[in-house]
Amino acid sequence: MLSDSGLRWVIVILSCALLGEAAATDPALPEPEHRVALHLHTTIGGDPKSPAQFMREAKAAGLAAVFITDHDYQRWEYGAWPARGLIKQRIDLPSALKLGAARYLQALAQADRLDPDVRVIDGMEAAPFYYWSGSYWDGSFTLNDRDKHLLVFGLDASGYEQMPLIANGRSHVDQYHGHQYAKPYQELIDYVVQRGGLIFWAHPSIKEVGKVRSVRLSTLPYEEMLVATDHYTGFAVYPTGGRLWEAGNLWDRVLREYCEGRRGQPAWAIGELDDHGDQPITGVATVIWAPERTRPALLEALRHGHMYVTYGQPGHPKVQWYAVRDAAANQVAFSGEELRLTGPAMLECTIASQSPGSSLKVLIIKDGVIIHEESGPSPLAVRWTDTAAAPTGGYHASGQKSYYRLYAQNSEGMQLLTNPIFVIAP
Repeated sequence: MLSDSGLRWVIVILSCALLGEAAATDPALPEPEHRVALHLHTTIGGDPKSPAQFMREAKAAGLAAVFITDHDYQRWEYGAWPARGLIKQRIDLPSALKLGAARYLQALAQADRLDPDVRVIDGMEAAPFYYWSGSYWDGSFTLNDRDKHLLVFGLDASGYEQMPLIANGRSHVDQYHGHQYAKPYQELIDYVVQRGGLIFWAHPSIKEVGKVRSVRLSTLPYEEMLVATDHYTGFAVYPTGGRLWEAGNLWDRVLREYCEGRRGQPAWAIGELDDHGDQPITGVATVIWAPERTRPALLEALRHGHMYVTYGQPGHPKVQWYAVRDAAANQVAFSGEELRLTGPAMLECTIASQSPGSSLKVLIIKDGVIIHEESGPSPLAVRWTDTAAAPTGGYHASGQKSYYRLYAQNSEGMQLLTNPIFVIAP
């Protein structure tokens, strides 16, 4: 007997067969979409908005969920050598783990019960490492990498409490021996993944250079961490992700390494607000395809790349249809999925702008290269067959894995970015 999920797939595939290549109307996507706001900071971490306030804003904007990510700790400590344990200074600001993981999760669960129309999903912004450099006496004393962060979701209270961090003494490195490159971050990634959680690089293009009293602050962009670490779930784009999503940049390098078998898993893109109470909640949206609007379903969809990202005010472009079809077998794959080809691959999409009268440009990116571009009025439907993926057309060896992804922009500058669909050459 088919499950509800299996039945949905059968309906989609039959729809594709009936509609054919010249279809005027797209079949339905296999799962409902849920537009969410991700990476929000609340009063728990000393910011102005409570979880309930974010919920009210989300409901007014028609969002399905808010992903709360207060800092794990905002704690930095310096001990003077040779008596670091005795002579030390500590800054310890409000945070999720200063409150306690159980109380933090309880507060978010309580907010989640306030309104069935908007889910509250718990997470934390984790800072596993920072280090000191320079000298207090010559003005070069510097706190490095305090803003080098990852977003963690899907752990229980014990899992959050025991994350390997300098701030809680569970890291295998300390803050006194200089830059440790990827080691402390990979340690946290492995810890979260082993416990079934999700972990995303946050704002990889951020830059913090400043000074507080006699202490310099320095966090330089850490985009290279996408390549230096493995097994993380993904990374954040828009507006703090720099240009990592552009064709041929580091995201494509990571995806190619995955296709070549040199990386454990692909990296998915999410949209982050990094909102401390001063941004419109609709500025960046992650749109998730999931069977239901629950914490397990939304997290599982993020785990498998079943989402896309939109950015820009006042209205985002919208995916009405996005799939890769095996033109010979009439099988389809959707965002985050993989399709073994028997013939040419056809990429199909329909993108609609929510700004009246606007036009759209859509780019198809394959293995880091822009291979097709179309422009036209909204909604823009693109049906493009990649003959290079066919048995007789290709530069692809049999069994080689490739991927397609989309970038779209409307005439008002609002942008859309899909996660990849993978194909295996026949």
